[in-house]
Amino acid sequence: MYQPQELFNNLSPSEISRTLRLGGLPEKELYTENDADRFRECRTLIEQGGTDEEVMALLSPVVDNALSETQGNSSSSTKNGGKNKGRKVNYH
Repeated sequence: MYQPQELFNNLSPSEISRTLRLGGLPEKELYTENDADRFRECRTLIEQGGTDEEVMALLSPVVDNALSETQGNSSSSTKNGGKNKGRKVNYH
């Protein structure tokens, strides 16, 4: 977990606000590793001269990050208890 000052160290308040807004991140007391990665990625794009529109287009949607984390923690065999392994299942 990261405290805001660890991520925002030498940035002006307007740079912090812009980065959070473009990164789709809320202001909060602690940031996760994923939040920090997203903040840094956003800062890199801004520092490379990206416009707001370019930065938002190049960043992956926040929803995708959340979905990949939840999908990565479960497998189809555990969802079904392994009962249907190797058999076809017909859904009508």
